[in-house]
Amino acid sequence: MRFTFLLSTIIFIALGCNRTNYLMSTMHNQEIVKNNETNLKVNSYINPYKHKVDSITNSVIAFADDVFNKDGDNYSLGNFSCDGIYYMAKLHYKLPINIVLLNKGGLRVNLPKGEIKTSNLFELMPFENELVVCKIKGKNIIEGSRILIDKKAAFLGMKLKGKNEKYELEINNLPIHQDSVYTILTSDYLANGGDNFSFLKNSTDLKFLNLKIRDALIEYCKILTSQNKTLKPYTDDRFSISK
Repeated sequence: MRFTFLLSTIIFIALGCNRTNYLMSTMHNQEIVKNNETNLKVNSYINPYKHKVDSITNSVIAFADDVFNKDGDNYSLGNFSCDGIYYMAKLHYKLPINIVLLNKGGLRVNLPKGEIKTSNLFELMPFENELVVCKIKGKNIIEGSRILIDKKAAFLGMKLKGKNEKYELEINNLPIHQDSVYTILTSDYLANGGDNFSFLKNSTDLKFLNLKIRDALIEYCKILTSQNKTLKPYTDDRFSISK
C-alpha cells in the first residue's frame, strides 16, 4: 500500500507538472502570436514614414573632391562648416557679419570623399543647434582667445596667430580693437557660453535666425550642386599657433 501511494503521488505530480508546462507553453506561444500581430500592425503604420525618411536621408546632395576632416588646428571640416553657414546667413538675412564661430566638438564626424548624402550632414551635426547673430566687443574676443586656441575652434573672418603664449588677432585683415563692436555668427549653444565659450556671454543684441546649422549646411550643399560645383576641402593661415 505504501509503495502504491508513493507511485500514485509521483504520477500525479508528473502529470501536474506536464499540465502546467503545457499551459505555460501554450500561453507563451499565444503571446508570441499576439506580439507578432501587434508588430505587424505597428510596422504597417511606420513603414510608409520610414521609407519617406530613408528616401530623404539617403539622397545625394553634393560631391566632395576629398575627405573633409577635423585634424590639426586649421582643418577643412571647420572651414567648410563656417563657409556654409556664412553663405546661408548672408543669403537669407543679409546681415553684416564680421566673424563666424563654431566649436570643433560640435562637428561630430568627417565628411567622406565622393557622394555626400543628407544622412552625412545629420551625422556631422546631430544636434538641434540654431544660428544666432550677436555683437561683442573686441576686448571680450581677446579675452576668449585662449579658449579658441585650447578648443581649436573653427572660425571665419578672423586670423589667430601666436607663438610662446603671445597671440595676435586680426578681424577682416585688420588688427582687433578692444573697444570696437564686432558681429558674430555662431550657434545658440556657444552664444549661451556652452563648451566653456564663456566670453560669448558678454555679447549683446542676440538675434535668433530660426535656422538650424544642419539645415543651413544641407541647403548650402544643394545650392553648390545646382551650380555644378563640387565641395573642395582646403586649409589656410587663419589659425597658426606654435610654441
